[in-house]
Amino acid sequence: MRIIRFFSYLWYLTTQIISGSAVVVSSALSKTVRARPCIVEFPLRCESDFEIVMLASSITITPGTLVLGVAAARENVPATFFVHSLYDNNRETVLAGLKELETKLLNVTRNGVVQ
Repeated sequence: MRIIRFFSYLWYLTTQIISGSAVVVSSALSKTVRARPCIVEFPLRCESDFEIVMLASSITITPGTLVLGVAAARENVPATFFVHSLYDNNRETVLAGLKELETKLLNVTRNGVVQ
């Protein structure tokens, strides 16, 4: 079952990379400025170093997004990413996309048990 979830995650990430690449290319070829940048703070459900590194890599490899920094977990406060989005300045939309990516990753690493 885990292998199916892994390939599902890989497929999702690939589609995000392709769609992000299309946005970047169309923006580069356009005469108008399409960038609407924003930076969001994203509290993580990822707990292990492996999960955190995999999520950061997945976000950064997707065109138009970049993990700027990580705040370590503290008492009752989860680790946090600071993510730059180049083409979406709607905070809620960016956070929803990040949460969806994190959920798909955690489904793989936690064998389908995501809280």
